[in-house]
Amino acid sequence: MNASEDKEEIAFEDLFLRCNNERSHKQDIFIGQNSSNIREYLIVKIEEDIINMIRAISNHQLGTSTYSLQNQCFSRKRRKAITSVQDYKSFARYLRVLESVYDALVQDTVITKRAIYYGDVELFGSQKVVDQIIEEVAANYRVPRHSLNIAAASKGLITGPMSIYLKDGTVLHCHCNPIKPVEGEPSTGLPVLIPSEGRIKSIQCDARLVLVVEKEVG
Repeated sequence: MNASEDKEEIAFEDLFLRCNNERSHKQDIFIGQNSSNIREYLIVKIEEDIINMIRAISNHQLGTSTYSLQNQCFSRKRRKAITSVQDYKSFARYLRVLESVYDALVQDTVITKRAIYYGDVELFGSQKVVDQIIEEVAANYRVPRHSLNIAAASKGLITGPMSIYLKDGTVLHCHCNPIKPVEGEPSTGLPVLIPSEGRIKSIQCDARLVLVVEKEVG
């Protein structure tokens, strides 16, 4: 047995979770917690985990493991050490996303998944890679994505008797206010870009009917 085999391999769950409690406790950790408490918790945990990762790397103990995104609990059935260039690249990608999450939490701002991708296109290679890593980070810390202060790019428009109140104090009025039409053309309204769920505090709606128009891009 060589020296490298004598060292205990530390897997991602040990680096990112550092939690030996029962699964039921893991799932209940944020029940009753407000967004401020979760944000503070994540900042502290990420700082601790980065220190643990640095120590593991310096001792050549860094490893990976598999886990289930469905219940956001790690599986200890399979584990492999980071040994190839691709493994290190995957780890670098994870750290890059974790850095973006940490910055967003510290600054208490919301960033989009698209912004993270364009922050290092060469490293990530595709938006799909970023999206998957974000889900991994959320699973590692057992929180929904919006608790990481990461949002998908706003998509879709809404118009009608509705007001959307955002957490930053902004109020989006979606009422169909007519614009002065061009002669010979019908009047139009001012649709509102639908914000991400993590930004919404409350919604006031007087609509009696909702019509959804979906455009599927083939």
